[in-house]
Amino acid sequence: MLKAYLERVKDDSLPQCFVAVEDSLPVGMVILKLDDLWSRKDLNPWLSSLLVVPRFRNRGIGQELVRAVMVRAGQLGFDRLYLFLGRKRRGRLERYYTKRGWEVIDNAEDNDGYNTKVLQYRLSQGI
Repeated sequence: MLKAYLERVKDDSLPQCFVAVEDSLPVGMVILKLDDLWSRKDLNPWLSSLLVVPRFRNRGIGQELVRAVMVRAGQLGFDRLYLFLGRKRRGRLERYYTKRGWEVIDNAEDNDGYNTKVLQYRLSQGI
């Protein structure tokens, strides 16, 4: 289903939002966007706002949403994808992403003035 949807998407503009649906209910979302981290406008595009409704977690929905963003970023001609960590559960999030091939490339100021880590995923690693 994801592959068929991505093949139909014709709009190359960003941001693009991906929503996971189960039984006609939205259960997760993620955004592919430009200029997400104001202190690092030199890096683009960004995986942003990944969210899965708590009772639907640990079912692979988040991984599928991330995969959808990776596929779309590749279709748009990007070779890398970036994200920065929110303040809540930062250590857990860093472990989650680095275990899946993301690498920490910088410490930067987030959009609220706090220190954050910037991670990168090279799409050539595979999706």
